Amino acid sequence: MSCLKLSSLAWPIALSLFAGSAMAKSRKAPAEAPPPPLPASVLPSRVEQLKSAADEAFRQGDTLRALAFLEQAYATDPQPGILASRGLMLERLGDFKRAAADFDAYLKTAPPPEKRTPIETSLRRIRPDLLIGSTPAGLVIHLDDAPEPLGTTPVKLPVLAGAHLIRFSHADYLPGDLAVVVEPGQEAAVQLIALSKPTAVGPAQSDNSQNQKLGLTGLGIGAASGLLGGTMFILMSSARDDRDTSTTRADWTRDDGRAEVYQAAGAAALGVAITALTGGLFLLWSEP
Repeated sequence: MSCLKLSSLAWPIALSLFAGSAMAKSRKAPAEAPPPPLPASVLPSRVEQLKSAADEAFRQGDTLRALAFLEQAYATDPQPGILASRGLMLERLGDFKRAAADFDAYLKTAPPPEKRTPIETSLRRIRPDLLIGSTPAGLVIHLDDAPEPLGTTPVKLPVLAGAHLIRFSHADYLPGDLAVVVEPGQEAAVQLIALSKPTAVGPAQSDNSQNQKLGLTGLGIGAASGLLGGTMFILMSSARDDRDTSTTRADWTRDDGRAEVYQAAGAAALGVAITALTGGLFLLWSEP
């Protein structure tokens, strides 16, 4: 009977202890407030994110992807420094014309000497000097499709690396042209040979002698142009071999561009060779 009474008293006590424990657990410490957000000035801007992405892509050897990020960054905020970086990517890809335009635009912003010097060095590398001599001197020179002359021979001027067509003229000589390939970082030199205009009057013997001279000169120009064309095709084959063994996309693009330049220059030189040889042989065979 006494045990039964103790048990009946224990239930209220147990219930009271359980309720007290539950209330204690429900009284949790208040949660700590989240840290305040960083101010906008501390967070990296969209441009900085794109520049960082470009740096990472370049470290991974993906020059095209790095260039795409830099173009987005410049479109967002045209900072001068992005021009310099984009120019370096374009130079690496062999797009010397756009690279030179970016370098020129960057230098016009008057950067400090420590940043200006490496860009000037890159610009000299992709725009080396071309020395043009001639026989006779005083030929008027045009480069590619430029409407304005670049001067008279002998002349030394900076030109973009790549294939070019030199056109020349003179009041007393026949006009002509010559294909040339300028390599990055290497000064180039060419020697032009102009043919005298045939005279409309004079004894037959003088005409025959003039034709012989013109014919021999044409053969000489044709042989030299043929040799140049053969050299360009050899360089094209070498560039294609480098392209096929390249390990990165940027190297493949660069070597493929070199192969195309050599192929174009070789075709132009062979065209000049065929024309000169044909004209020379015609003049020699037409003699009585």
